Amino acid sequence: MKEIAARIHDRTYEIASLLETAENSLLTRRPGPDKWSVNEILGHLCDSALNNLPRFIVSRYAAQPAVFQPYLQDFWVAAQNYRDAPSEEIIALWGSLNRQAARAIASVTPEQEKLLCKIGENEPVTLRWLIEDYEEHLEHHLGQIIRLKEQLEGEI
Repeated sequence: MKEIAARIHDRTYEIASLLETAENSLLTRRPGPDKWSVNEILGHLCDSALNNLPRFIVSRYAAQPAVFQPYLQDFWVAAQNYRDAPSEEIIALWGSLNRQAARAIASVTPEQEKLLCKIGENEPVTLRWLIEDYEEHLEHHLGQIIRLKEQLEGEI
């Protein structure tokens, strides 16, 4: 778990450094009518951290399997209006949330990795699986952010 935590922690600084120099107008521009902007994708990752951080903690002391509600990602992104929020605020929030998630992940013991989490109607998964999935989801969207930023910069 410490390796996953270290990778997540390090990525917060890498991505922040990549995005902090970009114009806010670039980060708020949507590549299509039904596509998220860079800010919205990063906001979605904030929401993912907001939903998963309690899972990483509560699953360690809740009755097994620990049960959690899923969240409606499109609603969350729209309700929090990431598109119009200042980019520097979203970048800072995302970094802080993920560094905190990394601290929580780093403290998971090998015994706790086997604890079960149930999200909505899905089959229970281990805490280890949930954490690995979190990192994979994070990396998927960070790749999207990097590609979208490069695409939009190329259009200028």
